[in-house]
Amino acid sequence: MMDFVALDFETATASVHWAACSVGLVDVREGRIWDEYYTLINPGCAFDYRCVRIHGIQEEDVAGAMDLHGAMALLRERLDGRVVVAHNAAFDTGVMKSAMEREGVEPPDVRVLCTVAAARRALPGLSSYSLSKMMDLLGEFHAHNALDDARACANLLLRCAKACGARSVEELSETLGLIPGHFNAQEYYHCKTRPVRKRRTVPSAARREAKALQ
Repeated sequence: MMDFVALDFETATASVHWAACSVGLVDVREGRIWDEYYTLINPGCAFDYRCVRIHGIQEEDVAGAMDLHGAMALLRERLDGRVVVAHNAAFDTGVMKSAMEREGVEPPDVRVLCTVAAARRALPGLSSYSLSKMMDLLGEFHAHNALDDARACANLLLRCAKACGARSVEELSETLGLIPGHFNAQEYYHCKTRPVRKRRTVPSAARREAKALQ
């Protein structure tokens, strides 16, 4: 089954990796969106105007929000044992890893898939694999809102699965040559790709979608 949780962070500053100021989660079960969650986070640091310009969240917006420790504890509870999916997953899992280390929260045990890697394999030939381009493909809007971006990420992975006829995360990984990353208390490594011995033909509908974005 296509069971996973799509994750997206927005951050207050680029000077430290742990400074999450919002998070969005989209829980997909049996190929359908089952639940969504969004919260602002007070990271306890100054906000960089360049980051504010991207996502629009200002320091005063998070004054009464959940603190970083509470947010990381909540993520551990919600994500433990799941497959976590993110667009450019190394960034989002890196934020979570750094924040959990800072706050002394034991990390969840998760496998990690990157939708950039999945889309490159399932929808080849696009001029860009940025989330904004992928959102155009999916008819989604409002990049840099954590929940909207997590929802777009979830729908993108489902579209990739449809394009290659995969019925589970495991089958999708095998078909596209994805080696899931792993994040727990003992190890941390990113999603990787390997050569695919027998590539499935991309269906004509997926080729048309890819061509439309070129």
